[in-house]
Amino acid sequence: MRKQQGFTLIELAIVLVIIGIIMGAVLKGKDLIENARIKKVATAVKQWEMYQWAFYDRMGRYAGDQDKSGIIGDNSTTDNAKTDLENAHFINPPDTNAITSGSNTFYVFYGYYNGTDGKDHNALILCASSDCSASFDNDTLPYLTSIDRIVDGSVGTGGNVFCTSSSFAGSSTKWIATLTSNPTLVECYNGTASIKALVYKF
Repeated sequence: MRKQQGFTLIELAIVLVIIGIIMGAVLKGKDLIENARIKKVATAVKQWEMYQWAFYDRMGRYAGDQDKSGIIGDNSTTDNAKTDLENAHFINPPDTNAITSGSNTFYVFYGYYNGTDGKDHNALILCASSDCSASFDNDTLPYLTSIDRIVDGSVGTGGNVFCTSSSFAGSSTKWIATLTSNPTLVECYNGTASIKALVYKF
């Protein structure tokens, strides 16, 4: 009878090293996929900013500012960003204000908020729901943080991008969201805060 032998320690060590390399590659691959999804959302947000400026160049007013007051959405009767963009005859107009990336969906609105200076400021608002009532969860915070860093060059409550725990009133039929008070600023990566919106003022 032949003597049966098991694996040697060296063979087991080699197998464990190979398994570790494979697991590391899989985890790194997941990180790369997630980073690509985050960049997709950040690029889409910039695209919505370009829609607004293209509309302004073409029409001499903001989309969602039908009464030409200079403030988007301050007239709830006439102001409608969705209709304005649909009628702008862009080559590739947006057909929805939803941005989907992986299992996450974000909603883009134009509108305004009242600042600490007492004036209304136009902004692009990113929300977690079609009416801006829901809070972002921890899975979506990296998206908000990345947009803040890409636009401002750093992450924080200063600059043109900030996150807020204040609730905007969003209209899914007009793609307009407004906040008539001064928003409460929070860090976009703060997992303990109830973040209602990312605000990109312009």
